[in-house]
Amino acid sequence: MPELERDDLFDAFRHRRHYATTGCRPYIDVRIGGLENGQRRLHSGDITPVEAAHIGDILSCSNDMVKLDIDISAQAGIERIEVKDGTDVLAHVQPEMERRMAGNRVRVQCEGAEYRGRSRRVDWDVSLKLHGATPLKTQAVNFWNADCEIKVEDDAVNWGYVTTGGAHAVDVWLNDASMGKLSFTSNITNFDIKLSEWDANELVQDCGGLGKAVRVTRLPDEPLPATLTHQVSVPLSSGQERCLFIRVVFEDGHIAWTSPIYVTRCDCRTQHGKQRVARNPVCSHRIQSASVCRCSKYSALDAQIA
Repeated sequence: MPELERDDLFDAFRHRRHYATTGCRPYIDVRIGGLENGQRRLHSGDITPVEAAHIGDILSCSNDMVKLDIDISAQAGIERIEVKDGTDVLAHVQPEMERRMAGNRVRVQCEGAEYRGRSRRVDWDVSLKLHGATPLKTQAVNFWNADCEIKVEDDAVNWGYVTTGGAHAVDVWLNDASMGKLSFTSNITNFDIKLSEWDANELVQDCGGLGKAVRVTRLPDEPLPATLTHQVSVPLSSGQERCLFIRVVFEDGHIAWTSPIYVTRCDCRTQHGKQRVARNPVCSHRIQSASVCRCSKYSALDAQIA
């Protein structure tokens, strides 16, 4: 905001300059720079030229590709980032891949719900059996019920908890995470992981339902960094609107989502001379009166003739 004043605050609200979290208060900035022929639509309906886009902007440009710049400073380590276009995941960012491979901490996360509404709850009864590796210590993540505990018995780690759309996890520090086998057994699903063949990429076991899954991730022994800057390139197609935002998962179990940046590639060209032209109502570019602007759903014949 230009100033911490009432008008600037409400202007920021109207232009969606905000992000949602599950309770944490990180600093997150997502922007797109280097726009060519950028046109931003304001809350008032006016069009203004821009060279950069920020969280919540609706705009068109003539770029074939845009670069999404991400800057995060948080209260806990950044476990992963999903760069999304609507419901599609464009990029999956896992920081500190080398440290993850060298570490001996494994996170087993249960997540999701049966479906929306009542009876969405999923009861997890989990037994994690380790073959050829020994658990040294454990730590619960998002265990809000104090009566639910993690029990370690020899080479097995057992727990029971619920999810209703969110997630809970258990971190297990092993004596050596590069050898042996991990067997996940529960009332929902069963699977095995050969630790010697597993790289740092997370493994996801889909269990149906509404995002119901088991996610197994390698983490470094010490906490992940709480700050991150990253850049992701996103190609643009003519006439296709991108709904770009990020979903950030933190090491302490909290999650944050940014407001989307809506960006459309526009191939409109101004027609000069005495030829009659029309103005596209979405991108404000002037086009031939008998043509269709490919960055808009509207026909030029429906626009006001200049």
